[in-house]
Amino acid sequence: MDLEVPTNITTDHFKRITLRQAVLAYADDTTWITQFKVQMEKLIKIAEEFFHINDIHINGEKSKLLVLNSKIEKPDRYVNFCNSEVREESTNSITRFLGIWLNTKMKETLIKAKAKGIVRATVISLYPKKLT
Repeated sequence: MDLEVPTNITTDHFKRITLRQAVLAYADDTTWITQFKVQMEKLIKIAEEFFHINDIHINGEKSKLLVLNSKIEKPDRYVNFCNSEVREESTNSITRFLGIWLNTKMKETLIKAKAKGIVRATVISLYPKKLT
């Protein structure tokens, strides 16, 4: 991401800087984004060291791995995280993150089916309710 930041607040001089963000965190959700598996493994190692130093226990089995546009062979699409092997999510599954549904192949049919299911469940739960 390129940003222009002022070098002096009294003048209109700006300096362009480039930022790279590898981690997104919200409450107890964390997302790591990398281009290569080796980078992901380094990031996970740093995170695990942080967890160990701060006596934080993470359930690696709750983790999900989404792989996009990779040339890595399917059997190698995994990472080890907190004593768990986290394998790539199926291309026929969708994963919810911060209120949005993601699929590694961006299959619209899966997203539409999920949306229809949510609407159907809402209609079923509201049907017997009285309008007030």
